[in-house]
Amino acid sequence: MKHTVLFAVMIGISSLCLPGMIPGFYGARSLALGQSIFAGGWDVNAIYLNPAALAEAQVGLTAYQYQQAYRDYQGFEDSLLEAMSTDLGSFSQLSPAQRGEAVGALEELWSSRHGISGSTASLPAVVSRNFGFSISWVRSGRMHPVDTDAFDIPAESWDSNEIDSLRMRFTGLNYRQYSLAYALDLTRSMRLGVGLHYLTGKGTRFDAPLTGAPFSQEAGIRDLTSYAWEQAGNKFNRILADLSLVVSLGTNFQGVLVAKNIGKAKISLDSASLELPQRLIAGLAFRPSGRMAIYLNMDLKATDLWQDGTDVQPISLAVEFALYQQRIFLRAGIWNDIEEKYFLGSRSNVQYGLGLGFRMSRVILDVGMALDSSGSVAGLAVGAAILVQ
Repeated sequence: MKHTVLFAVMIGISSLCLPGMIPGFYGARSLALGQSIFAGGWDVNAIYLNPAALAEAQVGLTAYQYQQAYRDYQGFEDSLLEAMSTDLGSFSQLSPAQRGEAVGALEELWSSRHGISGSTASLPAVVSRNFGFSISWVRSGRMHPVDTDAFDIPAESWDSNEIDSLRMRFTGLNYRQYSLAYALDLTRSMRLGVGLHYLTGKGTRFDAPLTGAPFSQEAGIRDLTSYAWEQAGNKFNRILADLSLVVSLGTNFQGVLVAKNIGKAKISLDSASLELPQRLIAGLAFRPSGRMAIYLNMDLKATDLWQDGTDVQPISLAVEFALYQQRIFLRAGIWNDIEEKYFLGSRSNVQYGLGLGFRMSRVILDVGMALDSSGSVAGLAVGAAILVQ
């Protein structure tokens, strides 16, 4: 029983959640597993992802997590820096060739659907059998192009009016989240869980012209996403709710169904109203042995996860190995959107996860990272937990 409990802890450890108003990952282990974590066992991540899993807890768990992520959709940052390499404020004074090159770079930039996003999050959390509680501090920012008909005009006809009409939309959030989760055993093989989240903080949504702040020839993804959450000034409070159902399918399989942000999930700001994505997620865990687990997750419907008017439908697959009497864990995963034209390769928006877990007596440590299709680091996370007998 002792080894079973420790393994259950390890397959769920360090997956603390970045709340899903602007989607991110869910802790070091989740990041390493390509976010394929909903059926991945119980721990503090269950507070956010799968509260029904708390019914499996046999010991208490206290944990802390820090994470950051910067997501670049198909080289958006490089396209932006290329477009900003031209002095757009003096566009009318450029030569015809220079104006043509500038318009071409801007059109390439505007072809991106999702833009860039960035976030940081930290939280302490505790769980015991059937219960979990956490407080999280989250800063999150996004930027994407605003739809325009300026590119219907031939490049040679552009002047400063077209340049001035181009806008980028920023969404910034800076808030605390208090979360409480409870799990109930329905039968020996079926468990139901509910998670309640109280959000309080500040947010903003605004459009900014390319010729003004914060744009420059040096401003990159970190500068622009942090600028978004630094502008958050509209106070908001909101209660969100999640439901989950876990079903044990024999000795090797476990399935989960999660409904996130049920009800009227909306945050009202002075400048806008943010519709939070209502997600329905199915997950499956397959454990062919005590040393290996395979996870598959998929959203059952497409939703506007990125708050930019475009629906996406995530799918993720991961594998986890336990070594040295379950003291070291190797993890790898892949995340993508099944709506993407290119699912793999340099032209895709795929994200790869890698990570390690370590168990030393009652202390558990995890590290995880994510790489995008170009091999650039898209996310980093570390976590620590202590088992409470």
